[in-house]
Amino acid sequence: MKKKILITLILVLILAGLGVGGYFLFKHYDAQTTFLDKTTVDGEEIGGKTPEELAKEFASRLDTTKTKVELSENGETALAATLDKAGWSCDETEVKAFFVRAYHSQKSNIFRLIKSLVAGTELNFKEVYTFDEKTFTDFAASGNFKVPREETVDWHIEMVPPETGEYEVVGGTKGNIIDDEALRTFVKGQITETLEAGALPKEISIDVPADVYTSVDPVGDVPALEKERDEKNHELRKQRAIDAFKASSITYVFGEEKQVLDFNTFGSWLTVNDQYEVYIDDKAAEEYVVSLKQKYDTQYHERAFNTSTGITHVFSEGENEYGYRINQPEELKQLFADLRSFKAVEREPVYVSTNEYGNPYYLARNGVDDLCGTYVEVNLTRQHLWFYKNGQLIVQSDIVSGRVSDGKETKTGVLPLAFKQSPRVLTGDEAGGSGSYSTYVEYWMPFFDGQGLHDASWRGEFGGNIYVENGSHGCVNLPPSVARTIYENIEVGTAIIIYKE
Repeated sequence: MKKKILITLILVLILAGLGVGGYFLFKHYDAQTTFLDKTTVDGEEIGGKTPEELAKEFASRLDTTKTKVELSENGETALAATLDKAGWSCDETEVKAFFVRAYHSQKSNIFRLIKSLVAGTELNFKEVYTFDEKTFTDFAASGNFKVPREETVDWHIEMVPPETGEYEVVGGTKGNIIDDEALRTFVKGQITETLEAGALPKEISIDVPADVYTSVDPVGDVPALEKERDEKNHELRKQRAIDAFKASSITYVFGEEKQVLDFNTFGSWLTVNDQYEVYIDDKAAEEYVVSLKQKYDTQYHERAFNTSTGITHVFSEGENEYGYRINQPEELKQLFADLRSFKAVEREPVYVSTNEYGNPYYLARNGVDDLCGTYVEVNLTRQHLWFYKNGQLIVQSDIVSGRVSDGKETKTGVLPLAFKQSPRVLTGDEAGGSGSYSTYVEYWMPFFDGQGLHDASWRGEFGGNIYVENGSHGCVNLPPSVARTIYENIEVGTAIIIYKE
């Protein structure tokens, strides 16, 4: 009995000692602000460090601004940013809360404390991140990729380069359009998996998978398109051979009046063969030249002339040897040459322009007015002459014309001044074969077959009916001073207009 009491007493004393010792041990370590020795996180010793120190240290390790996220497409970097720009950041508050909880848990009771002191404590730290959906959505978008997004281009015909090239079969390229939602799902999964795997890496590399692309393969019947291309190019080359003539034009000059022949008119004359040789319709071109002649020719056309005495005298076609006459064959030849020059040309038409002396049949022109106020007017009925230059009367005078009594009358009509000469000896045969004559004149201005204007110093008077019985051999005799004035002011080609009332 006494033995049992003694054993009980001893046990009570032992338990009391353990309790008191445990109490003081617990009080001692509970006052300690750091983790106990033998405390580890993922195998790393952290004893002697406060929760605050560890929170700061681990938050630094989880700094997402130092981790690069890189998306690769076809082996090339398509998009890169730091992890924080992709939407992830470390939640420092949660990190600190984890270590604070672990710290208090380690010393929450005497038994846990003793266990920690004896066997140590292994903490399972789980990285804590916050995720911003908008930041991630803005980041993971195919529109941000280095290579632009393009739709699939089917095989088709296109002019290369536009406007100036030829048709080619182009396209046949598969697009690279991405379903952004599928891309984001994949990228988010890859990053999340990496973060859950353990320590934060310096780089997260992600290859864009094929199944996020939505573009389909290109379609098109290439052989059929090539045939169509060749046909279109053939027609294009033919049209361009024609279009080259658009640069050509002829501006016909008739004094101040002009007439333009351009592509709007002659374009319909052009045809092109399969060798791209362009032909100009001869008949259409000739008809155009004929129309020019009909509109502008004045030589050998009926002419109405307003005389100085106020009447209108009409000369027949045969009487009108003065004026412009387009040389149809030569003008046609020049027209073809000008159109094939691919240039803008301005010129007068090709005229039948010179007499046997090389002098013109005309002097001036403005539209169909080929006198322009400059001419010599001879009224045989009144035996009077007027000389106008540029609309101004230079001189007028009585005259003596060809002798009527023996058929030496002066020719009527509109005749160009063939040439002029000073001095000149006039020779010829007398009427009826009675001999010949030789007469010296100072001023000689011929207009028709030996007839001309000249001075007649041997005459004492002019005008009246002298010409009937004592007229000239057909010339228009003038007082010397009048002949001189005309000679000094007249140009070769000036119209000599001779008529009877």
